[in-house]
Amino acid sequence: MTQTHHPSFARTFDWQKWLVLIVLGMVAAAGAWYLSVQTQKQITIAVPARDLPMYHLITTSDLTTTAVPSTELSSKALRSDADLVNHYTQKPLRDGNVVLAAQLIPSTDPTLTINTTSISIPATAAMTFNGQLTSGDVIMVWEVPDDSTTSTANLIVDRVLVLDVLPVSPAPTDTTETLPYVVVLAVPVNHQADILSSATKGLLAFTLHP
Repeated sequence: MTQTHHPSFARTFDWQKWLVLIVLGMVAAAGAWYLSVQTQKQITIAVPARDLPMYHLITTSDLTTTAVPSTELSSKALRSDADLVNHYTQKPLRDGNVVLAAQLIPSTDPTLTINTTSISIPATAAMTFNGQLTSGDVIMVWEVPDDSTTSTANLIVDRVLVLDVLPVSPAPTDTTETLPYVVVLAVPVNHQADILSSATKGLLAFTLHP
């Protein structure tokens, strides 16, 4: 009895095997391409390395880096160390979170923040120009003489950045009537004691820097 061969079956099987291999190869290549594209879209930015409080002067030690998908990064997000260092926080910043420009106090001059510290000073309406003084303003800080002397006003600091001006909540004392505001300033470290001393004596005055 003669055995009949069917070579067409073998050829069909071989073709199906190669087709499967080709499809698997295409899927693997597509997956690799997708992962490559996703990796390319990751942008490395500077973020807080720990929680930072309000009115904190950011230094390089406060920062770390993280990779963020470009599709999730706001156009208002700050990306480099230079965008953050020597800027004061306007709001508390969370560890590892992207920082937006609106979360920092604006300052176009880095000399106003280098080697400074933030202090809060009770202020009269006159010191705040009837509440018109605001964050980002630059002022001159003076010690003015009291009524018992004939001395002239003494300039303590020529240029000081205003971080914030806050109205005092009503309280059952007369303090809020004479000092209805709190002014937060970025003052040079070497003048901090002088300014606080004059503020305690009620001899402090502000003028806008020309």
